[in-house]
Amino acid sequence: SQRLREGEDDKIRLALYSSLAVKWLIPRLENLRQLHPEIDLSLNMMADEPEFSDRVADCFITAYPPKRNFVKEFLYDE
Repeated sequence: SQRLREGEDDKIRLALYSSLAVKWLIPRLENLRQLHPEIDLSLNMMADEPEFSDRVADCFITAYPPKRNFVKEFLYDE
């Protein structure tokens, strides 16, 4: 995210559950593209918990936070 904010990179790989992507994120992507056309977003949609690795994605939206090596941000309670 720091490289993105500083204009050094325009690519971000996001891993998230397929259901969340289809029902929530994808309908909002056009708005994101209008606000930030410089961001090249690629989605890795998963059915299960991902392998938390920078080989998989730059950012993850999951139900269970990684145990180490990642910064986590709580989004919301159901």
